[in-house]
Amino acid sequence: VVLIQGVEDEKKGIESWVDWAKKNQWLALFPSVLPREGAISTEEVDRWILGIKREVSERYHVVPHQILLLGVGLGSHYASYLALNYPGEFSAAALFRQAWAGSFEKLMRPNADHEKQISFYVAVDSATPSYAVVEKKAAELQKKGYPIQWDSLKEGEDVSAPRDRMTQWFQGDSENRLMRLGRKRKSGWKGTFHQIRKNLF
Repeated sequence: VVLIQGVEDEKKGIESWVDWAKKNQWLALFPSVLPREGAISTEEVDRWILGIKREVSERYHVVPHQILLLGVGLGSHYASYLALNYPGEFSAAALFRQAWAGSFEKLMRPNADHEKQISFYVAVDSATPSYAVVEKKAAELQKKGYPIQWDSLKEGEDVSAPRDRMTQWFQGDSENRLMRLGRKRKSGWKGTFHQIRKNLF
């Protein structure tokens, strides 16, 4: 799910990410309606985007542990909100140019339960006015247990280089998530039963 908003040329930006998705043979969803900065509530747009995501996931049999939420520009601020508030809908989030700092921050609900946390990849220019706030928020989330991968992004720099690094990061994170899910299943009652049966017979 790719959220692009507030960039200089949104159409060109979307085309760039479409090419990236094709290159990696990924299915990409580009919602055309995002909540405006400063909106009091985002619930209606939340339901619309999540509803489309679920419909597309079911239709194309998308693997649950490989659903990336990606935000660019102002879209990354809304993406950071969605990632914190709806962790069960995504497996990871990548934020370019902006992150948790902004008007939606007061609506965010981080979770201390590790089972309800997802990984973040963050590429923000250190010269960005909100950088200090983003850095502070990242530290708070890390203390709660959120895995956060930082990357550098210069002002006006094309995102192609960090995008490639993010792609590698997401592939590794997806593999780790799959391994964790496997271990969790084995530690359940079925896994215990199979282990007992193996020991007895």
